[in-house]
Amino acid sequence: MLGWFLASIVTRPLQRITETATLMKQGKAKTFPHQSGIHEIESLAFALESLVTSLTESETERVHYESLANRDVLTGLANRTALRHYLNEAQVTKNEYVCFYIDLDGFKAVNDTYGHATGDVVLIEIAERLKRVTLDGAYPVRLSGDEFFLLFERNGQSEQSITQIGQDLIASLSEPIVIEDGSTSVGASIGASLWHTETVPHAAIERADQALYRSKANGKHQITLDETLIT
Repeated sequence: MLGWFLASIVTRPLQRITETATLMKQGKAKTFPHQSGIHEIESLAFALESLVTSLTESETERVHYESLANRDVLTGLANRTALRHYLNEAQVTKNEYVCFYIDLDGFKAVNDTYGHATGDVVLIEIAERLKRVTLDGAYPVRLSGDEFFLLFERNGQSEQSITQIGQDLIASLSEPIVIEDGSTSVGASIGASLWHTETVPHAAIERADQALYRSKANGKHQITLDETLIT
């Protein structure tokens, strides 16, 4: 009986520690119960709590830095690194995606006239407008400078429908932007291509970039479809 009693004294706090560890794993508890009376068990509980705290902080830091690595610092949009990850994951869906390669028209003039701080305001507002796009699977990206990218599911949309989507997006991005001294605006040119997820994505992005070049060469403020989208 005495042995059983002594064993229960030892095992009870260990059982509480085990139960708490399980709850912490499930996110239902944040700290270990305070243990006293047996020095070794008290030390064990303290050590485990310190370990869990350290691991939790490390995981939080990892998620934080991973988020920074995948986000454009200025606009909060996904960056090139995030786009690569997204495209890799999208390849298992067997879908068709439309690629919009977007370049702002007149952005350099805004920078030269008002300064880089105002240029940043413009880029942030353009990013916010891209975030509000409601197309299925819409994934906006800031590639660099005033170059952006938008990926969305085709869902059987025709050449005419995709052209209209591009024109509507250009109109949205071209609306006036409030700045400290009043308002300003930029235009946008778009190159569009089709990406079949069974093919490598960089080829579709390159075709969209080439279509964008034709939009710029033909007077800007327009969308040009790559032949992959022309039936």
